[in-house]
Amino acid sequence: EGKTYNVTFTVKNQGAAAIASTASIKIDGEEKATAAVPALAAGETHTATVGPFTLTGANDTIKVYADKLAVVAELDETNNYLETLWVLPGYPDLIISNLEYECIIPGKTYKVTFTIKNQGDVAAAASTASLEGIPFGPVAFKMPALEPGATLTIDTADHMPQGVSVRWPPVLGAGGRFSYDEDGHTVKVYVDKDGVVDESDETNNYLEITVLSPDLPDVPDLVVIPEGWSVEWVEGGQYRVTFTIRNQGEGDAAASTAGIEIDGEEKATAAIPALPAGKTHTATAGPFTLTNGRDIVKVIADRDNVVQETPVEEGNNVREWPVEGQKAPWGIIAGVTGAAVVVGIVVFAVRRRTS
Repeated sequence: EGKTYNVTFTVKNQGAAAIASTASIKIDGEEKATAAVPALAAGETHTATVGPFTLTGANDTIKVYADKLAVVAELDETNNYLETLWVLPGYPDLIISNLEYECIIPGKTYKVTFTIKNQGDVAAAASTASLEGIPFGPVAFKMPALEPGATLTIDTADHMPQGVSVRWPPVLGAGGRFSYDEDGHTVKVYVDKDGVVDESDETNNYLEITVLSPDLPDVPDLVVIPEGWSVEWVEGGQYRVTFTIRNQGEGDAAASTAGIEIDGEEKATAAIPALPAGKTHTATAGPFTLTNGRDIVKVIADRDNVVQETPVEEGNNVREWPVEGQKAPWGIIAGVTGAAVVVGIVVFAVRRRTS
């Protein structure tokens, strides 16, 4: 009943008369019981039942040995045992059939993919899987019922399969991208974490993997630095901008193109030569005409994405500044990032009337 069973076996004497003996019952290599076998005439049989035994794991290997003490002198001593594999019928068996991780941003983040399978012969009810060992974990996944042989794969960085729900810890946001640990760490997945599914094997619900941060290649990192920014006003309310791009990465950057946008529209480009690690290049673009007294100037390093940076580093290629100013009858008053600069003054002499 349940996960317990009895073993029934028959010993036959296919030779001359045999004296009384003892049979041995071994399960997974360990003797669990013995049974007395009476003296048997030639051709006679004896049937015995022993147990109950409790199933260990998904199955048991059962061996029955006749005449375990070798008290019967036999014509053939090599045929005294028989074995069978006992598998408990009528139960589900949930396992993690695959667990792996994949780098998203080298040295920074990775994702986890795992597959749950019901290798039993009946359906498994809805249950909970748990992802543990990750930063800010564990994370619980509500799993649907699984038919016999069915599988369900979860990619933590992708949309959840139908029927699966998950609530990420707030610090992880809306997706399962996890941070590497310098020394590595162990990620574990448990299926049926709450033990609600009665399975044929309760010992195979867990799998783990060691996550190691990959060695990082030397990559460039282009940034527009604030120290290199300036505005030069020219006649007619126009201005030029000067900016500096630095390669703050550890690898060399190939030649690229910088884009200059004003109020969201690209107005100019500038050629940027190849930059070894730590080097800078300063460029000037313009002149541009001030619109409505204020422009937002955006400089984009590597506008065509020809320099191979990591995804995180690709996000720091942009910097913008406001340029403000107005025309006046006697010149131009211009402010750059909030600082007013008087760039031209006309002085008129006024003659005092004398009476």
